[in-house]
Amino acid sequence: MRKRILQSAICVLLLFPAAASARDKWDVRVLAHVPPPGQPALSLIAPDRTIYVGTFTNATGDANGPSHLYAYSPEGLMLRDWTIQGQSPDGNNGIQVAAQDASGKLYLLDQDPPRVLTFDPHTGTQDTYATFKDVPTCPVLNRPLPNCSDSVMDNPPEPDYAAWGTDGSLYVTDYTQGLIWRVPPGGGEAKVWFTDRQLDGTLFGPAGIVLMPDHRTLMLDTSAGGATNIGNPTSGKLYKLPIKDDGSPGTLTKVWESKPAEAPDGFALAQSGNVYMALVGPATNQLVEISPSGEELGRTPATPLDNQMLTVPFDEPSSIQFDGSRMIVTNDAYFSGDETHWVLYDVWAGEPGAPVYVPGR
Repeated sequence: MRKRILQSAICVLLLFPAAASARDKWDVRVLAHVPPPGQPALSLIAPDRTIYVGTFTNATGDANGPSHLYAYSPEGLMLRDWTIQGQSPDGNNGIQVAAQDASGKLYLLDQDPPRVLTFDPHTGTQDTYATFKDVPTCPVLNRPLPNCSDSVMDNPPEPDYAAWGTDGSLYVTDYTQGLIWRVPPGGGEAKVWFTDRQLDGTLFGPAGIVLMPDHRTLMLDTSAGGATNIGNPTSGKLYKLPIKDDGSPGTLTKVWESKPAEAPDGFALAQSGNVYMALVGPATNQLVEISPSGEELGRTPATPLDNQMLTVPFDEPSSIQFDGSRMIVTNDAYFSGDETHWVLYDVWAGEPGAPVYVPGR
């Protein structure tokens, strides 16, 4: 009897080797390569596990033609390739696949012109959902006023990441203007919802944003910030920002602070409350895990040498999205422009992600 049981167990192991060898935390695998114009910055995982990723801008600011939107299977097979319409023919174009609604439409943050596009992956139909504008800096006295940026420099808009609110509002970070937009339910002209000197990193401001499981608090990070405050303005921060009952923002609270020039970017929440964040600083190129209380729990790759040992090294890994207990991480290669580094990674977290809030779903 024991011999038959042992033989059966060996057969199971031979037939299902993946089940027999559990992945280690931080195991990194290349899932898919992203073709030109490349430089993927943000991906989105649909309920059916389709992975959507758009092509983004380049560091040189050169015109790069229309952006593309790609769909991949969970195994990394490219399923579809769409070309975005209505962009500037001479612009440094880029889109971020920032959100999805209950009907399956995607919400793309476009750079030139700055707008939100809805995209139906079933029909290929795209429409303008919202627009952003260049707002002035807030006056030194009596600030902030409505629709101004509490920042030092008067920069053009750069919509970066987005999160749904429970009333159907879409909250969008503006990386260069140092503020958070609110797009009203149903779309339209975005209004400045929150701006603060803590978000002002001159050119590198608020990036990732997530609605927390209490559905009353936004979590966001900055690549740098506090340009006019005491401390190192090149250090990024992770914040919580409540949405009050009347819809106005509450008090900004710091959870964690990076080392100088590490440039936090996109992040995702685990069910445990842990935060998994991409650090795009050219001398950093890591993922970091942060506890709900702001304690740093781990990083990968541990050293630059470990990074170079990867099949494709981390080269500005810009965003993280959960797919079960694995994370889909985009490799932007923003400064290097190395096409062989334009990839989607499959990184093992070893714990499941928290559900992303979608109105009506």
